[in-house]
Amino acid sequence: MMRDDVVAILALADGGADAAVQLHLRAFPDDLLARLGPRFLARYYRAFAESPHAVQLLAVERGSLEAVGYLLGTFDHRAQYSHLVRRHGPALAAHLLAQLLRHPILARDVVRRGVLGRYVRGALRSLLGLGAAPGGEAGERIGVLLYLVVDRAHQRRGIGSYLVSRYELYAWAAELDRLELVTCAGASGAGGFYERAGWDYAGWHTGHGGERMDVYTRSLDDPPVPRPVEEPRGEAQPNGICPESAGVGDDSTTDGVGSRRSSA
Repeated sequence: MMRDDVVAILALADGGADAAVQLHLRAFPDDLLARLGPRFLARYYRAFAESPHAVQLLAVERGSLEAVGYLLGTFDHRAQYSHLVRRHGPALAAHLLAQLLRHPILARDVVRRGVLGRYVRGALRSLLGLGAAPGGEAGERIGVLLYLVVDRAHQRRGIGSYLVSRYELYAWAAELDRLELVTCAGASGAGGFYERAGWDYAGWHTGHGGERMDVYTRSLDDPPVPRPVEEPRGEAQPNGICPESAGVGDDSTTDGVGSRRSSA
């Protein structure tokens, strides 16, 4: 049976940031942000929770208040990363350097992927007001879906679709023109999920690890319709996830994760 009242949506600023961190760590244990540690990740999420340029949605069961999924995205990508660097850049950099000193293998991986160079370039661009924004026509307002996670035990209930549709609705109300995301190509990504949700394939680029990343876009010409959530019906089989993670102060266009451990 389809019901809209089985899941509530909260903002991470309402006390859900810690729950989102735990969901992230379980869903993306090998993701760079996760490997930088829970303190780094918590600070990263707080930078979004405090910002007027971002949206952070936490899905919880109405009865138990158990956190079952979350979505992280932006309304103004350039302004959001400028806010992140100005308000949280020094603390994030301190956490990053501490983790690299403690974990040489992680440090080698960060150097190999060029993360430090991208961080410095992105930080300078943000401080100078030149932060990268998604590509598009001049004056076009574009938001970016960065992370979408649904707990494995609650997949195949439509929670991921519901979170995406709420983000679309808020972005439409904020008068954005469209949304963008990137996800790994093929079976490890979530292209089919987003196509079923009404997103359009818009090309691809090579990720920082050399993998192919597919780009999807969602027009906001018409008001989106929130999709309902199903009653629990047992644990679903896990789906593939994309290991590419959002860069801190990154100077790339849509350097985030649009994949998910959920199903429509």
